[in-house]
Amino acid sequence: MRLLPLVVLLACGAKDEDGYGSGADGGANNKVPSAAGIALGPPRPDTQTDLVVLIEEPATDGDGDELSYRYVWEQDGVVRTDLTDATIDSIHTTRMEVWTVTVTAFDEWSTGPEVSDSVEIANSPPQLSAITIAPAEIDELSEVTCTTGETSDGDYDLVGVMTRWVVSGEELDTEGPLYGDDFDKGDEILCRAYLDDGVETVTQDSRTVVVQNAAPWVVGVTLSHNNPTPEDTLEAIPEGWWDDDDDPEGYLYAWFINWTLASEEPTIDSSVFSPGDNIFVELTAFDGVTVGNTVASHSATAVNTPEPGVDGR
Repeated sequence: MRLLPLVVLLACGAKDEDGYGSGADGGANNKVPSAAGIALGPPRPDTQTDLVVLIEEPATDGDGDELSYRYVWEQDGVVRTDLTDATIDSIHTTRMEVWTVTVTAFDEWSTGPEVSDSVEIANSPPQLSAITIAPAEIDELSEVTCTTGETSDGDYDLVGVMTRWVVSGEELDTEGPLYGDDFDKGDEILCRAYLDDGVETVTQDSRTVVVQNAAPWVVGVTLSHNNPTPEDTLEAIPEGWWDDDDDPEGYLYAWFINWTLASEEPTIDSSVFSPGDNIFVELTAFDGVTVGNTVASHSATAVNTPEPGVDGR
């Protein structure tokens, strides 16, 4: 009987059909990579944000081999074989879908353990292109309006818009123009838009405008004497004061003698004028903050002191 030699073939370091080892079969001495620590973000993605896998804790390899990562994506439980990168463009996602990524590390011989993370695609909130308050400067005489721009929605939903005024932190049940009865000097006003896409309602605010001081108003002014003598003090007598902020009455004075500015005091006397001078005053409303309108008095003519028993006025 003829004996044939027994030949034993040992496979060392054989790769699988994909070119990667299958763990225990990936080389007699090769060590399998560890699992990576991952996070799929952002935490609340919508259809306008990309999905990104973050390797928060890299996998390690006992042999010191260089590692790569393999990404398997599932869309509502169905594997997307066409998507293999760490980032998924938002064009692939739809509201309320659940996306799962499974990540494995491999060292060209062995594939490490699988780790997975999932996120649900949220609603894309509606937006306004602009929300504007007019006028740019507001006082209690202003009619304040709010204008909204074009709406947009990443999910292509129809968007309803409702506006409300917020005055110094208090929201008013007012949708149209706002008038001085609704606010006071120093109040902060903004317009708030409520945007509803049928899934959620979000708010978008305009810039904040501070209500300025309203300019005061004086109706007219007259003089205390038509023909002042050297013994008289000539006074300006206001006729009618109005201030929408209810500020105290106040004035600026400009006395003219023969059409030349002579004094800015509240009164003048014969130390300033002489018999025969033409005198009038311009009175400007002033509430301590804002200068209002200016009115002019009639003209008075200064005279000498009349003789006893003669009325020189």
